[in-house]
Amino acid sequence: MEFQKELLSGMLDHRDMKITDKKEAILRLMHQRVLVVIDCVSSVELQALQKLVKQWYLRFGSKVIVTNADLYTFTDNGIEQIYKVAYPSSEEALQIFSYAAFGKSSPPRGYLKHAVEVTKLIDPFPLALKILGSALRGKSKEEWTLAPAKVNTCLVDTDIQKAIRFAHDGLSKKHKRLFYLLRETTHSSKNLSNTIYTLSVSDWDVEKGLQTLADMALISISGGEEIMMHDLVQSMSTKRLRWTR
Repeated sequence: MEFQKELLSGMLDHRDMKITDKKEAILRLMHQRVLVVIDCVSSVELQALQKLVKQWYLRFGSKVIVTNADLYTFTDNGIEQIYKVAYPSSEEALQIFSYAAFGKSSPPRGYLKHAVEVTKLIDPFPLALKILGSALRGKSKEEWTLAPAKVNTCLVDTDIQKAIRFAHDGLSKKHKRLFYLLRETTHSSKNLSNTIYTLSVSDWDVEKGLQTLADMALISISGGEEIMMHDLVQSMSTKRLRWTR
């Protein structure tokens, strides 16, 4: 029921308003085209979404896009139109990394060799490339030279964990503390103002700290001022890696 209300609110652009009359909301929905995108959809949410789509008869032209890393989430629920997203090519991977590290599609003169070497250390997973590139933004040539060895010493299971660990190790103690606080409380999203107010008991600028974590791609802040942490970053808290806080 809560998922239905959240879905209706999002479709009708009423995120900050409660849906008091579900029938009226559905009637409004049937008269407009909508684009529904749900990342990391669960099997339960997918089943609820299928049921609601059939009940509401979305207007012709509406589209529903859901994502999940587990193919069986779709096949077990009868979804046949499945698009498998491939890893980016080596050229695309370098572009993603370069945008995060340098703010442009290719490394500046003198950094190409270093950038290529670093991107080859991990699988071309976009989030990992973005986090790794963000962690190296503004660093000196010496730090770039040492980066490959540091990444390789991150004793974790996957490449995305390597990137997160590398970025984590480069944070100050205060930023690490903020990261852990968010990691423990941000299961899906949090309102920016509420988070700043909640953490304002700290003796430092929380808003600036949140922006630093966003610049590092460890969290994202939407236009609607929601703080979001990717599931892959969030899941690091459940693995209980032995990190020094």
